[in-house]
Amino acid sequence: MAQLPRDFIQRVLDSTDIVSLIDSHVSLQKRGKDHWALCPFCDDGSKPSFSVSQHKQFYYCFKCRASGNAISFLTDHQGQTFMDALEFLATNAGIEIPKNSNSINNEDFKIFDKINDLAVKFFQKNLSEQSESSSVYKYLKSRNIEGKSSQNFSLGYATKSWDDLCKYLLKEGISREDILKTGLIKTSDKGKDYDFFRNRLMFPIRNRRGQVIGFGGRGIENEEPKYLNSAESLVFKKNRELYGLYESIEQNRNINKILVVEGYTDVIALFAGGFPYAMATLGIATSKYHLENILKITNEVVFCFDGDQAGSDAARRAVEVTLPFINDNRKFNILFLPEGQDPASIIEEHGTNKFEEYLSKSVVLSKYIQDSFLAGNDDSIETKANAMRSFQNFIKSIPPSNFKTLLIEDFSSKLGFKVEEEIQPSIKKKSFTIKENETFIESTILKKILAVVLDFPGRINLDLFSYFDVKSQIKEEETIAKIIEFCKSAPNYNAGQLIEEYPELKGDITSIAAGENIVSEAKANEYIEESINFYLKKENISNHVYLQKKLMDGDITEKEKIELKKSLLEKFEALDDQEKELLKSL
Repeated sequence: MAQLPRDFIQRVLDSTDIVSLIDSHVSLQKRGKDHWALCPFCDDGSKPSFSVSQHKQFYYCFKCRASGNAISFLTDHQGQTFMDALEFLATNAGIEIPKNSNSINNEDFKIFDKINDLAVKFFQKNLSEQSESSSVYKYLKSRNIEGKSSQNFSLGYATKSWDDLCKYLLKEGISREDILKTGLIKTSDKGKDYDFFRNRLMFPIRNRRGQVIGFGGRGIENEEPKYLNSAESLVFKKNRELYGLYESIEQNRNINKILVVEGYTDVIALFAGGFPYAMATLGIATSKYHLENILKITNEVVFCFDGDQAGSDAARRAVEVTLPFINDNRKFNILFLPEGQDPASIIEEHGTNKFEEYLSKSVVLSKYIQDSFLAGNDDSIETKANAMRSFQNFIKSIPPSNFKTLLIEDFSSKLGFKVEEEIQPSIKKKSFTIKENETFIESTILKKILAVVLDFPGRINLDLFSYFDVKSQIKEEETIAKIIEFCKSAPNYNAGQLIEEYPELKGDITSIAAGENIVSEAKANEYIEESINFYLKKENISNHVYLQKKLMDGDITEKEKIELKKSLLEKFEALDDQEKELLKSL
Protein backbone atom coordinates (compact mmCIF):
# COMPACT_ATOMS: atom_id res chain seq x y z
CA MET A 1 0.00 0.00 0.00
CA ALA A 2 1.28 3.46 -0.90
CA GLN A 3 2.13 5.93 1.83
CA LEU A 4 -1.08 7.27 3.31
CA PRO A 5 -1.78 11.00 3.56
CA ARG A 6 -1.16 12.63 6.93
CA ASP A 7 -4.68 14.04 7.17
CA PHE A 8 -6.06 10.50 6.79
CA ILE A 9 -3.92 9.26 9.70
CA GLN A 10 -5.02 12.20 11.84
CA ARG A 11 -8.68 11.53 11.01
CA VAL A 12 -8.31 7.90 12.08
CA LEU A 13 -6.79 9.00 15.40
CA ASP A 14 -9.53 11.61 15.84
CA SER A 15 -12.17 8.88 15.38
CA THR A 16 -10.52 6.42 17.77
CA ASP A 17 -11.06 6.27 21.52
CA ILE A 18 -7.79 5.18 23.10
CA VAL A 19 -9.49 4.24 26.39
CA SER A 20 -11.82 1.72 24.70
CA LEU A 21 -8.92 0.37 22.66
CA ILE A 22 -6.54 -0.17 25.57
CA ASP A 23 -9.33 -1.37 27.88
CA SER A 24 -9.93 -4.27 25.48
CA HIS A 25 -6.36 -5.46 26.23
CA VAL A 26 -5.65 -4.10 29.72
CA SER A 27 -8.29 -3.70 32.45
CA LEU A 28 -8.51 0.02 33.18
CA GLN A 29 -9.99 1.68 36.27
CA LYS A 30 -11.18 5.28 36.17
CA ARG A 31 -9.60 7.47 38.84
CA GLY A 32 -10.23 11.17 38.62
CA LYS A 33 -10.26 12.33 35.02
CA ASP A 34 -7.94 9.56 33.74
CA HIS A 35 -7.94 5.76 33.55
CA TRP A 36 -5.28 3.67 35.29
CA ALA A 37 -3.89 0.13 35.20
CA LEU A 38 -0.83 -1.90 36.05
CA CYS A 39 1.59 -1.12 33.26
CA PRO A 40 1.56 -3.69 30.43
CA PHE A 41 5.12 -2.69 29.53
CA CYS A 42 6.89 -2.99 32.90
CA ASP A 43 6.57 -4.54 36.35
CA ASP A 44 5.15 -1.74 38.48
CA GLY A 45 4.18 -3.98 41.41
CA SER A 46 0.70 -3.59 42.86
CA LYS A 47 0.38 0.18 42.40
CA PRO A 48 -0.89 1.20 38.95
CA SER A 49 1.43 3.65 37.22
CA PHE A 50 0.01 3.35 33.69
CA SER A 51 -2.29 6.29 32.86
CA VAL A 52 -4.59 6.67 29.86
CA SER A 53 -6.12 10.07 29.08
CA GLN A 54 -9.41 10.10 27.21
CA HIS A 55 -9.31 13.87 26.86
CA LYS A 56 -5.80 13.97 25.40
CA GLN A 57 -5.89 10.54 23.71
CA PHE A 58 -2.52 9.20 24.86
CA TYR A 59 -1.04 6.83 27.46
CA TYR A 60 1.91 7.31 29.80
CA CYS A 61 3.64 5.14 32.41
CA PHE A 62 5.10 7.13 35.27
CA LYS A 63 7.59 4.33 35.99
CA CYS A 64 9.04 3.11 32.70
CA ARG A 65 8.01 6.22 30.68
CA ALA A 66 6.29 4.13 27.99
CA SER A 67 4.01 6.51 26.12
CA GLY A 68 2.19 7.03 22.87
CA ASN A 69 -1.15 7.09 21.05
CA ALA A 70 -3.55 4.43 19.77
CA ILE A 71 -1.26 3.45 16.90
CA SER A 72 1.85 3.11 19.03
CA PHE A 73 -0.06 0.99 21.58
CA LEU A 74 -0.90 -1.54 18.87
CA THR A 75 2.64 -1.51 17.49
CA ASP A 76 4.45 -1.65 20.86
CA HIS A 77 2.06 -3.82 22.87
CA GLN A 78 0.47 -6.00 20.19
CA GLY A 79 3.46 -6.23 17.89
CA GLN A 80 1.56 -4.97 14.85
CA THR A 81 3.23 -3.09 12.05
CA PHE A 82 2.34 0.58 11.63
CA MET A 83 0.19 -0.19 8.56
CA ASP A 84 -1.59 -3.12 10.26
CA ALA A 85 -2.37 -0.92 13.27
CA LEU A 86 -3.65 1.92 11.10
CA GLU A 87 -5.82 -0.40 8.99
CA PHE A 88 -7.28 -1.98 12.14
CA LEU A 89 -8.18 1.41 13.63
CA ALA A 90 -9.55 2.74 10.33
CA THR A 91 -11.75 -0.32 9.83
CA ASN A 92 -12.99 -0.13 13.42
CA ALA A 93 -13.85 3.56 12.93
CA GLY A 94 -15.64 2.90 9.64
CA ILE A 95 -13.21 5.02 7.64
CA GLU A 96 -12.47 3.99 4.09
CA ILE A 97 -8.80 3.18 3.59
CA PRO A 98 -7.36 5.06 0.58
CA LYS A 99 -6.06 2.83 -2.20
CA ASN A 100 -3.34 5.36 -2.80
CA SER A 101 -2.12 8.61 -1.30
CA ASN A 102 -4.31 10.67 -3.63
CA SER A 103 -7.60 8.75 -3.41
CA ILE A 104 -8.91 10.50 -0.29
CA ASN A 105 -7.68 13.77 1.11
CA ASN A 106 -8.90 16.41 3.45
CA GLU A 107 -10.61 18.26 0.60
CA ASP A 108 -13.07 15.37 0.18
CA PHE A 109 -14.21 15.78 3.78
CA LYS A 110 -14.37 19.56 3.41
CA ILE A 111 -16.66 19.20 0.38
CA PHE A 112 -19.06 17.00 2.39
CA ASP A 113 -18.99 19.52 5.25
CA LYS A 114 -19.76 22.41 2.91
CA ILE A 115 -22.63 20.68 1.11
CA ASN A 116 -24.25 19.43 4.32
CA ASP A 117 -23.95 22.87 5.93
CA LEU A 118 -25.62 24.45 2.91
CA ALA A 119 -28.37 21.83 3.02
CA VAL A 120 -29.06 22.57 6.70
CA LYS A 121 -29.48 26.27 5.95
CA PHE A 122 -31.69 25.47 2.95
CA PHE A 123 -33.98 23.18 4.98
CA GLN A 124 -34.14 25.68 7.87
CA LYS A 125 -35.13 28.48 5.49
CA ASN A 126 -37.85 26.26 4.02
CA LEU A 127 -39.28 25.58 7.48
CA SER A 128 -39.26 29.26 8.42
CA GLU A 129 -41.30 30.06 5.30
CA GLN A 130 -44.09 27.57 6.06
CA SER A 131 -47.38 28.91 7.38
CA GLU A 132 -48.85 27.76 10.69
CA SER A 133 -51.55 25.96 8.72
CA SER A 134 -49.01 23.85 6.81
CA SER A 135 -48.75 20.11 7.40
CA VAL A 136 -45.23 20.33 8.78
CA TYR A 137 -46.19 22.97 11.35
CA LYS A 138 -49.22 20.96 12.38
CA TYR A 139 -46.97 17.94 12.91
CA LEU A 140 -44.51 19.96 15.02
CA LYS A 141 -47.36 21.28 17.12
CA SER A 142 -48.79 17.78 17.58
CA ARG A 143 -45.41 16.66 19.02
CA ASN A 144 -45.00 19.79 21.17
CA ILE A 145 -41.80 20.74 19.34
CA GLU A 146 -41.50 24.48 19.86
CA GLY A 147 -39.26 27.13 18.34
CA LYS A 148 -36.41 26.75 20.86
CA SER A 149 -36.19 22.99 20.35
CA SER A 150 -36.39 23.43 16.59
CA GLN A 151 -33.54 25.92 16.73
CA ASN A 152 -31.39 23.85 19.12
CA PHE A 153 -31.55 20.86 16.80
CA SER A 154 -31.47 22.90 13.53
CA LEU A 155 -34.71 21.31 12.29
CA GLY A 156 -35.73 22.02 8.71
CA TYR A 157 -38.14 21.06 5.99
CA ALA A 158 -37.66 19.42 2.59
CA THR A 159 -40.46 20.67 0.32
CA LYS A 160 -42.53 18.59 -2.08
CA SER A 161 -40.53 19.92 -5.02
CA TRP A 162 -38.58 17.34 -6.99
CA ASP A 163 -35.33 19.27 -7.30
CA ASP A 164 -35.33 22.47 -5.21
CA LEU A 165 -32.28 21.41 -3.17
CA CYS A 166 -30.39 20.27 -6.25
CA LYS A 167 -30.96 23.62 -7.98
CA TYR A 168 -29.95 25.52 -4.83
CA LEU A 169 -26.67 23.64 -4.41
CA LEU A 170 -25.79 24.02 -8.09
CA LYS A 171 -26.48 27.76 -7.78
CA GLU A 172 -24.09 27.86 -4.79
CA GLY A 173 -21.31 26.55 -7.02
CA ILE A 174 -21.38 22.90 -5.97
CA SER A 175 -20.72 20.43 -8.78
CA ARG A 176 -23.32 17.81 -9.65
CA GLU A 177 -20.74 15.05 -9.06
CA ASP A 178 -20.05 16.26 -5.52
CA ILE A 179 -23.78 16.53 -4.69
CA LEU A 180 -24.31 12.96 -5.90
CA LYS A 181 -21.54 11.73 -3.57
CA THR A 182 -23.48 13.00 -0.53
CA GLY A 183 -26.64 11.13 -1.52
CA LEU A 184 -28.76 14.29 -1.23
CA ILE A 185 -29.78 13.86 -4.85
CA LYS A 186 -30.41 10.72 -6.91
CA THR A 187 -30.68 10.05 -10.62
CA SER A 188 -33.80 8.42 -12.10
CA ASP A 189 -33.78 5.67 -14.70
CA LYS A 190 -34.46 8.40 -17.27
CA GLY A 191 -31.30 10.25 -16.21
CA LYS A 192 -33.08 13.08 -14.38
CA ASP A 193 -31.72 14.27 -11.03
CA TYR A 194 -34.13 14.57 -8.10
CA ASP A 195 -33.95 15.41 -4.36
CA PHE A 196 -33.66 12.37 -2.11
CA PHE A 197 -35.71 14.03 0.68
CA ARG A 198 -39.12 15.46 -0.25
CA ASN A 199 -41.98 16.64 2.00
CA ARG A 200 -40.15 15.64 5.16
CA LEU A 201 -39.29 17.21 8.49
CA MET A 202 -35.48 17.21 8.45
CA PHE A 203 -33.26 16.26 11.38
CA PRO A 204 -29.56 17.07 10.82
CA ILE A 205 -27.29 14.36 12.25
CA ARG A 206 -24.00 15.63 13.69
CA ASN A 207 -20.82 13.85 14.71
CA ARG A 208 -19.20 14.50 18.09
CA ARG A 209 -17.37 17.52 16.64
CA GLY A 210 -20.65 19.14 15.58
CA GLN A 211 -20.20 18.61 11.84
CA VAL A 212 -23.38 17.68 9.96
CA ILE A 213 -22.70 14.28 8.40
CA GLY A 214 -26.19 13.25 7.31
CA PHE A 215 -29.94 13.71 7.74
CA GLY A 216 -33.00 11.92 8.97
CA GLY A 217 -36.31 12.80 7.31
CA ARG A 218 -39.78 12.17 8.77
CA GLY A 219 -42.62 11.93 6.27
CA ILE A 220 -45.37 14.51 6.78
CA GLU A 221 -48.24 13.14 4.70
CA ASN A 222 -48.07 9.33 4.82
CA GLU A 223 -44.83 9.13 2.82
CA GLU A 224 -43.18 5.71 2.83
CA PRO A 225 -41.02 4.87 4.56
CA LYS A 226 -42.09 7.06 7.48
CA TYR A 227 -38.44 7.71 8.38
CA LEU A 228 -35.67 8.00 5.83
CA ASN A 229 -31.94 8.42 6.52
CA SER A 230 -29.13 9.68 4.33
CA ALA A 231 -27.36 7.06 2.27
CA GLU A 232 -24.01 5.86 3.64
CA SER A 233 -21.10 7.95 2.45
CA LEU A 234 -17.51 8.87 3.19
CA VAL A 235 -18.60 10.66 6.39
CA PHE A 236 -21.89 8.95 7.31
CA LYS A 237 -22.07 5.37 8.64
CA LYS A 238 -25.56 4.59 9.92
CA ASN A 239 -24.54 1.88 12.41
CA ARG A 240 -22.05 4.19 14.15
CA GLU A 241 -23.86 7.50 14.58
CA LEU A 242 -26.10 8.70 17.39
CA TYR A 243 -28.66 11.47 17.08
CA GLY A 244 -28.21 13.85 20.00
CA LEU A 245 -24.59 12.92 20.75
CA TYR A 246 -23.18 16.34 19.88
CA GLU A 247 -26.04 18.21 21.54
CA SER A 248 -25.58 16.20 24.75
CA ILE A 249 -21.85 16.99 24.85
CA GLU A 250 -22.52 20.67 24.17
CA GLN A 251 -25.04 21.01 27.02
CA ASN A 252 -23.14 18.94 29.58
CA ARG A 253 -19.45 19.33 30.35
CA ASN A 254 -19.68 16.20 32.52
CA ILE A 255 -22.34 13.69 31.50
CA ASN A 256 -23.27 11.33 34.33
CA LYS A 257 -25.45 9.05 32.22
CA ILE A 258 -26.91 8.60 28.75
CA LEU A 259 -30.46 7.62 27.79
CA VAL A 260 -30.52 5.55 24.61
CA VAL A 261 -33.92 5.87 22.91
CA GLU A 262 -35.35 4.97 19.53
CA GLY A 263 -36.54 8.15 17.80
CA TYR A 264 -35.48 11.67 16.87
CA THR A 265 -38.56 13.19 18.50
CA ASP A 266 -37.86 11.21 21.69
CA VAL A 267 -34.47 12.93 21.96
CA ILE A 268 -35.94 16.38 21.35
CA ALA A 269 -38.80 15.82 23.84
CA LEU A 270 -36.37 14.60 26.51
CA PHE A 271 -34.09 17.61 26.05
CA ALA A 272 -37.06 19.96 26.32
CA GLY A 273 -38.30 18.05 29.39
CA GLY A 274 -35.05 18.45 31.32
CA PHE A 275 -33.18 15.31 30.24
CA PRO A 276 -30.41 16.77 28.02
CA TYR A 277 -28.50 13.50 27.82
CA ALA A 278 -30.63 11.45 25.41
CA MET A 279 -29.42 9.88 22.18
CA ALA A 280 -31.07 7.77 19.51
CA THR A 281 -29.77 5.09 17.18
CA LEU A 282 -30.86 5.82 13.65
CA GLY A 283 -33.68 3.31 13.38
CA ILE A 284 -31.39 0.31 13.84
CA ALA A 285 -30.36 -1.96 16.70
CA THR A 286 -27.69 -0.76 19.12
CA SER A 287 -24.24 -1.68 17.78
CA LYS A 288 -20.84 -1.99 19.40
CA TYR A 289 -19.88 1.23 17.61
CA HIS A 290 -22.76 3.08 19.27
CA LEU A 291 -21.58 1.84 22.65
CA GLU A 292 -17.98 2.81 21.98
CA ASN A 293 -19.14 6.35 21.23
CA ILE A 294 -21.32 6.50 24.34
CA LEU A 295 -18.70 5.06 26.69
CA LYS A 296 -16.23 7.72 25.59
CA ILE A 297 -18.26 10.23 27.56
CA THR A 298 -20.00 8.35 30.40
CA ASN A 299 -19.96 5.12 32.38
CA GLU A 300 -23.72 4.89 32.96
CA VAL A 301 -26.18 3.97 30.22
CA VAL A 302 -29.96 3.46 30.33
CA PHE A 303 -31.52 1.68 27.36
CA CYS A 304 -35.15 2.64 26.82
CA PHE A 305 -37.54 0.27 25.02
CA ASP A 306 -41.23 -0.19 24.27
CA GLY A 307 -42.88 -2.82 26.47
CA ASP A 308 -44.06 -4.98 23.54
CA GLN A 309 -42.39 -8.06 22.05
CA ALA A 310 -40.39 -5.99 19.59
CA GLY A 311 -39.04 -3.92 22.49
CA SER A 312 -38.17 -7.10 24.40
CA ASP A 313 -36.26 -8.46 21.39
CA ALA A 314 -34.44 -5.15 20.93
CA ALA A 315 -33.44 -5.14 24.61
CA ARG A 316 -31.99 -8.63 24.32
CA ARG A 317 -29.90 -7.62 21.30
CA ALA A 318 -28.69 -4.46 23.06
CA VAL A 319 -27.63 -6.44 26.13
CA GLU A 320 -25.74 -8.97 24.00
CA VAL A 321 -23.80 -6.10 22.39
CA THR A 322 -23.15 -4.59 25.83
CA LEU A 323 -21.60 -7.69 27.46
CA PRO A 324 -18.00 -7.20 26.17
CA PHE A 325 -18.05 -3.62 27.50
CA ILE A 326 -18.95 -4.53 31.08
CA ASN A 327 -16.48 -3.68 33.82
CA ASP A 328 -16.64 -2.68 37.48
CA ASN A 329 -16.82 1.04 36.65
CA ARG A 330 -19.79 0.87 34.30
CA LYS A 331 -23.49 0.63 34.98
CA PHE A 332 -26.15 -0.41 32.48
CA ASN A 333 -29.92 -0.28 33.06
CA ILE A 334 -32.91 -1.41 31.03
CA LEU A 335 -36.13 0.62 30.99
CA PHE A 336 -39.34 -0.83 29.55
CA LEU A 337 -42.13 1.69 28.96
CA PRO A 338 -45.83 0.77 28.75
CA GLU A 339 -46.73 -0.89 25.45
CA GLY A 340 -47.39 1.63 22.70
CA GLN A 341 -45.69 4.46 24.59
CA ASP A 342 -42.39 6.21 23.95
CA PRO A 343 -40.56 8.94 25.91
CA ALA A 344 -42.03 11.70 23.73
CA SER A 345 -45.63 10.51 24.11
CA ILE A 346 -45.27 10.06 27.88
CA ILE A 347 -43.89 13.58 28.32
CA GLU A 348 -46.56 15.01 25.98
CA GLU A 349 -49.45 13.26 27.73
CA HIS A 350 -48.32 12.97 31.36
CA GLY A 351 -45.40 15.36 31.85
CA THR A 352 -41.75 14.95 32.78
CA ASN A 353 -42.47 13.76 36.32
CA LYS A 354 -44.14 10.65 34.95
CA PHE A 355 -41.15 9.84 32.78
CA GLU A 356 -38.85 10.44 35.76
CA GLU A 357 -40.96 7.94 37.69
CA TYR A 358 -40.51 5.31 34.96
CA LEU A 359 -36.79 6.09 34.78
CA SER A 360 -36.36 5.46 38.50
CA LYS A 361 -37.83 1.96 37.99
CA SER A 362 -35.33 0.91 35.30
CA VAL A 363 -33.79 -2.52 35.91
CA VAL A 364 -30.06 -2.96 36.51
CA LEU A 365 -28.33 -5.16 33.96
CA SER A 366 -27.47 -7.93 36.45
CA LYS A 367 -31.15 -8.38 37.37
CA TYR A 368 -32.22 -8.31 33.72
CA ILE A 369 -29.71 -11.06 32.86
CA GLN A 370 -30.66 -13.26 35.80
CA ASP A 371 -34.41 -12.84 35.30
CA SER A 372 -33.99 -13.76 31.62
CA PHE A 373 -32.70 -17.21 32.56
CA LEU A 374 -34.66 -17.81 35.76
CA ALA A 375 -38.12 -16.73 34.60
CA GLY A 376 -40.56 -19.63 34.24
CA ASN A 377 -38.14 -22.25 35.56
CA ASP A 378 -39.45 -25.10 37.71
CA ASP A 379 -37.46 -27.02 40.30
CA SER A 380 -36.52 -29.91 38.03
CA ILE A 381 -32.85 -30.72 37.51
CA GLU A 382 -33.38 -30.70 33.74
CA THR A 383 -34.74 -27.16 33.74
CA LYS A 384 -32.01 -25.90 36.03
CA ALA A 385 -29.30 -27.60 33.97
CA ASN A 386 -30.63 -25.94 30.84
CA ALA A 387 -30.78 -22.54 32.56
CA MET A 388 -27.21 -23.02 33.82
CA ARG A 389 -25.89 -23.94 30.36
CA SER A 390 -27.71 -21.04 28.68
CA PHE A 391 -26.47 -18.60 31.33
CA GLN A 392 -22.86 -19.80 30.99
CA ASN A 393 -22.95 -19.39 27.21
CA PHE A 394 -24.56 -15.96 27.46
CA ILE A 395 -21.98 -14.44 29.82
CA LYS A 396 -18.90 -15.79 28.01
CA SER A 397 -18.21 -12.43 26.40
CA ILE A 398 -18.18 -10.54 29.73
CA PRO A 399 -14.53 -9.75 30.55
CA PRO A 400 -13.16 -11.00 33.89
CA SER A 401 -14.21 -8.56 36.63
CA ASN A 402 -15.71 -8.37 40.11
CA PHE A 403 -19.08 -7.81 38.40
CA LYS A 404 -18.82 -11.12 36.56
CA THR A 405 -17.72 -13.01 39.69
CA LEU A 406 -20.58 -11.61 41.76
CA LEU A 407 -23.10 -12.16 38.94
CA ILE A 408 -22.17 -15.85 38.79
CA GLU A 409 -22.29 -16.24 42.58
CA ASP A 410 -25.69 -14.55 42.84
CA PHE A 411 -27.13 -16.55 39.95
CA SER A 412 -25.81 -19.78 41.53
CA SER A 413 -27.51 -18.88 44.81
CA LYS A 414 -30.87 -18.27 43.13
CA LEU A 415 -30.58 -21.35 40.92
CA GLY A 416 -29.54 -23.58 43.80
CA PHE A 417 -26.51 -24.94 41.94
CA LYS A 418 -22.95 -23.63 41.71
CA VAL A 419 -22.19 -22.25 38.26
CA GLU A 420 -18.51 -22.66 37.45
CA GLU A 421 -16.67 -19.58 36.22
CA GLU A 422 -14.42 -20.14 33.24
CA ILE A 423 -10.77 -19.65 34.19
CA GLN A 424 -9.14 -17.16 31.91
CA PRO A 425 -5.48 -17.84 31.00
CA SER A 426 -3.13 -15.27 32.50
CA ILE A 427 -1.73 -12.79 30.03
CA LYS A 428 2.01 -12.57 29.99
CA LYS A 429 3.31 -9.05 29.81
CA LYS A 430 5.20 -8.22 26.69
CA SER A 431 8.78 -7.17 27.14
CA PHE A 432 9.41 -3.53 26.46
CA THR A 433 12.73 -1.87 26.00
CA ILE A 434 12.65 1.62 27.44
CA LYS A 435 13.83 4.15 24.92
CA GLU A 436 14.51 7.54 26.37
CA ASN A 437 12.74 10.19 24.34
CA GLU A 438 14.71 13.33 23.62
CA THR A 439 13.22 16.55 24.98
CA PHE A 440 13.73 20.07 23.66
CA ILE A 441 11.67 22.27 25.99
CA GLU A 442 13.64 23.02 29.14
CA SER A 443 11.88 26.22 30.22
CA THR A 444 9.40 25.55 33.04
CA ILE A 445 7.31 28.51 31.83
CA LEU A 446 7.02 27.11 28.29
CA LYS A 447 6.16 23.66 29.64
CA LYS A 448 3.29 25.11 31.65
CA ILE A 449 2.08 27.15 28.68
CA LEU A 450 2.04 24.07 26.46
CA ALA A 451 0.26 22.06 29.18
CA VAL A 452 -2.59 24.59 29.14
CA VAL A 453 -2.77 24.41 25.33
CA LEU A 454 -3.11 20.61 25.49
CA ASP A 455 -5.73 20.81 28.27
CA PHE A 456 -8.18 22.95 26.31
CA PRO A 457 -8.21 22.13 22.57
CA GLY A 458 -10.31 24.55 20.54
CA ARG A 459 -10.54 26.99 23.46
CA ILE A 460 -7.15 28.68 23.24
CA ASN A 461 -6.41 31.90 21.38
CA LEU A 462 -3.47 30.58 19.38
CA ASP A 463 -2.70 34.08 18.06
CA LEU A 464 -1.10 34.74 21.46
CA PHE A 465 1.87 32.72 20.20
CA SER A 466 2.80 35.12 17.37
CA TYR A 467 6.31 35.61 18.79
CA PHE A 468 7.28 31.95 18.32
CA ASP A 469 8.68 31.04 14.91
CA VAL A 470 9.32 27.60 13.36
CA LYS A 471 12.52 29.11 11.89
CA SER A 472 13.76 30.18 15.31
CA GLN A 473 17.36 29.31 16.13
CA ILE A 474 16.24 28.54 19.69
CA LYS A 475 15.13 24.89 19.66
CA GLU A 476 12.45 25.13 22.35
CA GLU A 477 10.87 28.17 20.69
CA GLU A 478 10.90 26.32 17.35
CA THR A 479 9.24 23.34 19.11
CA ILE A 480 6.48 25.51 20.55
CA ALA A 481 5.92 27.12 17.14
CA LYS A 482 5.59 23.73 15.40
CA ILE A 483 3.05 22.51 17.94
CA ILE A 484 0.99 25.71 17.67
CA GLU A 485 1.13 25.50 13.86
CA PHE A 486 -0.40 22.01 14.00
CA CYS A 487 -3.03 23.10 16.54
CA LYS A 488 -4.14 25.87 14.18
CA SER A 489 -4.60 23.35 11.36
CA ALA A 490 -6.55 20.91 13.58
CA PRO A 491 -8.81 22.79 16.03
CA ASN A 492 -9.82 19.55 17.80
CA TYR A 493 -6.20 18.54 18.35
CA ASN A 494 -5.05 16.20 21.11
CA ALA A 495 -1.75 14.85 22.39
CA GLY A 496 -2.18 11.58 20.50
CA GLN A 497 -2.41 13.40 17.17
CA LEU A 498 0.57 15.62 17.98
CA ILE A 499 2.71 12.56 18.76
CA GLU A 500 1.86 11.11 15.36
CA GLU A 501 2.54 14.40 13.55
CA TYR A 502 5.82 15.11 15.36
CA PRO A 503 7.27 11.80 16.64
CA GLU A 504 10.53 13.58 17.43
CA LEU A 505 8.65 15.68 20.02
CA LYS A 506 7.09 12.67 21.75
CA GLY A 507 9.21 13.18 24.87
CA ASP A 508 8.07 16.77 25.33
CA ILE A 509 4.41 16.16 24.50
CA THR A 510 3.88 13.07 26.68
CA SER A 511 5.73 14.33 29.75
CA ILE A 512 3.91 17.69 29.64
CA ALA A 513 0.46 16.25 28.85
CA ALA A 514 0.72 13.73 31.72
CA GLY A 515 0.55 16.51 34.32
CA GLU A 516 -2.50 17.84 36.15
CA ASN A 517 -4.48 20.86 34.99
CA ILE A 518 -2.73 24.11 35.90
CA VAL A 519 -5.58 26.54 35.39
CA SER A 520 -9.33 26.55 34.66
CA GLU A 521 -10.63 26.94 31.11
CA ALA A 522 -12.04 30.39 31.94
CA LYS A 523 -8.58 31.71 32.81
CA ALA A 524 -6.54 29.73 30.28
CA ASN A 525 -5.94 32.50 27.73
CA GLU A 526 -5.17 35.08 30.43
CA TYR A 527 -2.67 32.66 31.98
CA ILE A 528 -0.97 32.03 28.61
CA GLU A 529 -0.70 35.72 27.76
CA GLU A 530 0.82 36.59 31.13
CA SER A 531 3.18 33.60 30.98
CA ILE A 532 4.45 34.49 27.50
CA ASN A 533 5.12 38.06 28.60
CA PHE A 534 6.94 36.74 31.68
CA TYR A 535 9.00 34.37 29.49
CA LEU A 536 10.02 37.18 27.13
CA LYS A 537 11.15 39.36 30.01
CA LYS A 538 12.95 36.48 31.74
CA GLU A 539 14.83 35.62 28.58
CA ASN A 540 15.74 39.29 28.08
CA ILE A 541 13.84 39.46 24.80
CA SER A 542 13.35 43.18 24.18
CA ASN A 543 9.78 44.34 24.16
CA HIS A 544 10.11 46.33 20.97
CA VAL A 545 11.50 43.25 19.09
CA TYR A 546 8.42 41.29 20.16
CA LEU A 547 6.04 44.11 19.21
CA GLN A 548 7.78 44.61 15.87
CA LYS A 549 7.04 40.99 15.06
CA LYS A 550 3.39 41.45 16.02
CA LEU A 551 3.26 44.52 13.77
CA MET A 552 4.73 42.56 10.85
CA ASP A 553 2.22 39.75 11.45
CA GLY A 554 -0.63 42.29 11.39
CA ASP A 555 -2.07 41.35 14.80
CA ILE A 556 -0.84 44.29 16.88
CA THR A 557 -3.37 46.32 18.86
CA GLU A 558 -3.53 50.14 18.96
CA LYS A 559 -2.34 50.04 22.57
CA GLU A 560 0.64 47.94 21.56
CA LYS A 561 1.44 50.34 18.70
CA ILE A 562 1.71 53.17 21.22
CA GLU A 563 3.87 50.96 23.43
CA LEU A 564 6.12 50.09 20.47
CA LYS A 565 6.50 53.75 19.49
CA LYS A 566 7.40 54.67 23.06
CA SER A 567 9.94 51.84 23.24
CA LEU A 568 11.60 52.90 19.98
CA LEU A 569 11.76 56.55 21.02
CA GLU A 570 13.51 55.59 24.25
CA LYS A 571 16.26 53.88 22.23
CA PHE A 572 16.26 56.41 19.35
CA GLU A 573 20.03 56.94 19.30
CA ALA A 574 20.67 53.23 18.94
CA LEU A 575 18.08 52.58 16.20
CA ASP A 576 19.21 51.39 12.79
CA ASP A 577 17.78 52.84 9.58
CA GLN A 578 15.10 50.18 9.26
CA GLU A 579 13.86 50.79 12.80
CA LYS A 580 13.80 54.56 12.19
CA GLU A 581 11.63 54.01 9.11
CA LEU A 582 9.38 51.83 11.22
CA LEU A 583 9.11 54.60 13.80
CA LYS A 584 8.05 57.08 11.11
CA SER A 585 5.29 54.71 9.97
CA LEU A 586 3.86 54.67 13.48
